[in-house]
Amino acid sequence: MRRNEEIQKDVEEILNGGSFPNSAEFIVEAKDGVVTLSGVVDKLVQKLDAETVAKLVPGVIVLIEQIKVRDEETIAGWRHEYKSIKTAGISQMQDIHFKKIENKVTLTGTVGSLYEKEEATRQAWKTQGVEIVFNELVVAP
Repeated sequence: MRRNEEIQKDVEEILNGGSFPNSAEFIVEAKDGVVTLSGVVDKLVQKLDAETVAKLVPGVIVLIEQIKVRDEETIAGWRHEYKSIKTAGISQMQDIHFKKIENKVTLTGTVGSLYEKEEATRQAWKTQGVEIVFNELVVAP
């Protein structure tokens, strides 16, 4: 039977070896062949991939998966990814809220013009991994 440290190290090397984006955060614990994976990833597919590759490590008998998917964020947490919205001329950025669930983004709030509403949509599409954008922004008079 492999030592706990060896199993843990091998799982960590696989998960942190470049196959997953830098935003993925994994915590690995191993005890008597039982490996617990926890942490946070951006997408459900990353969670499933982490589980699949961890099971392949020699010495892993049981895998307990406790990885969370970042499923809902607001502009406060995403400000760095949406800086381009402000530079695109959207003056009321603080009134735009982003809700991201897996590959879908919903925009809510108010903007000052139809141009700003359309530009917010264009910028949301530029975010990595986004496949669907729902624009529920309201143009304030």
